[in-house]
Amino acid sequence: MLTSSLASFRQGKFAVLYDSSDREGEADLVLHASFASSKAIQTLRKDAGGLICFATSSEMLKKTGLDYTTNMLQSSNVSTVKEMVSTKTPYGDSPAFSIWVNHKKTFTGITDIDRAKTFSELAKLVSSKDAKRALIENFYTPGHVPLLFARDIKKRKGHTELVVALSQLAKMPAAVIICEMLGNGSALSFVDAKKYAKKNKIPFIEGKQIFNQLINNKSGESNGL
Repeated sequence: MLTSSLASFRQGKFAVLYDSSDREGEADLVLHASFASSKAIQTLRKDAGGLICFATSSEMLKKTGLDYTTNMLQSSNVSTVKEMVSTKTPYGDSPAFSIWVNHKKTFTGITDIDRAKTFSELAKLVSSKDAKRALIENFYTPGHVPLLFARDIKKRKGHTELVVALSQLAKMPAAVIICEMLGNGSALSFVDAKKYAKKNKIPFIEGKQIFNQLINNKSGESNGL
């Protein structure tokens, strides 16, 4: 099942990714950022409706010289900000957010065309030899694209960690666009998310499938397979 989903992901098709009922209980519409286009951003905006983010690995956090938002705010000289910082979400996770950026060749940064440009360039950034320099030279903050950096997937099985693992399994750079799928006043239900995937002929993936495959792969490697 996951094999065909990985093939579809590599071909630049959308997938619906459900984390688990023990966590957010949310489905995200996801796409590898190397396939970003204004049409893709429009689909995310209209069909999903949540926050459109760029998810990448913890390695990129080090390579860019960035940090998680919570850490940066805790170091702030503004006392009000320091007192407002939340290091844990209601479902127990540490947030994956860092800064928000726009590419320097965008105008407002929020249009479908502008965000597609930012996502496309972020996908290139991941493969850059000097990610920190490339980030500084080509992007500015604040912008309209939130950067999410994965944490340890054994401790946090959020959409950020899951799509980074999905990229790893697909043998692609960790550069994924994710957007929460919303329903009538709340997250789109598991059933409706599955119906959307079926209607649009795209994979429906559960977080446990990715995690189990990742563990199986690592187990195989440790046994010389």
